[in-house]
Amino acid sequence: MSKYFPVHTLGSRAVFTEGFSDVAVFTKMVKDFTGVSLKIKKVENDKAFLKPVGNVKVEFDLFAEDEENRIVVEAQHANYTQNFERFYYYHQVATVEIIKSSRDYCFPKTVYTLVFFTDRHSPVLGKNILVHDAEMKYLVDGKVVERVFPCKHRLFFIFVKDPEGDTRIPEECQEWIKAIHETLRESVCLDDFEKIEILTLFKRIEKDKLPPETRAKMMLEYNQQDAIEAAVDEKVFELAENIIRLNSEVPDSYVADVTKLPVQKIQALRKNLKRNGEN
Repeated sequence: MSKYFPVHTLGSRAVFTEGFSDVAVFTKMVKDFTGVSLKIKKVENDKAFLKPVGNVKVEFDLFAEDEENRIVVEAQHANYTQNFERFYYYHQVATVEIIKSSRDYCFPKTVYTLVFFTDRHSPVLGKNILVHDAEMKYLVDGKVVERVFPCKHRLFFIFVKDPEGDTRIPEECQEWIKAIHETLRESVCLDDFEKIEILTLFKRIEKDKLPPETRAKMMLEYNQQDAIEAAVDEKVFELAENIIRLNSEVPDSYVADVTKLPVQKIQALRKNLKRNGEN
């Protein structure tokens, strides 16, 4: 009989940060996605540079620096209000920050940025891991020219919405994607996972066992999301009202298609407008 374990969703930024801030969990996850073996003693949360780089201050959900191997790794949780360019900017900021002097523009470390999208499908159907590499290529044939950039900075976009939609990625990556996806239901089947680090991750985000400060961040996050959704709903209803006011003969099905509201809500809205003498 399968054993199900209640967890908080990794769709929450606060929960994501809590779960992956464990050194063993973080280093194994990074190893499986990038092939890089980190030697670190801590994972920083909500990392911000003392001196801002560029015009926009950035904050990294998870940040680790391997001084021995000269590697910087950052991991981000993305929500539906954030676009792809935002995280490309974050990656560039982390890359620029490691250059400390204009006397030498050589990058002293390699930067890896991993961004996990829990709220959307990949923009390329059936491809759950997209990678941007710092490589120089010949214009004519597109072949990579070696030894121009010794540090191969890499940006990973990892989509967990449809784990079974991409069967070609490495098995070790697939298990992490499946694990994150399963938490979105707030219950995971422990028998489906073998990695000790994934089981540790589940334990760190066990339902109702989060540290008080993480719970507070999670509740604030949910309140902000509710406020955003309420504002969006208000605008959608306003759009539906305007369509009906402009043409009272327009079918309810058409208004529903445009606004994505259920037909029943369109019908109720139309009745309310009639009662108020507006239709």
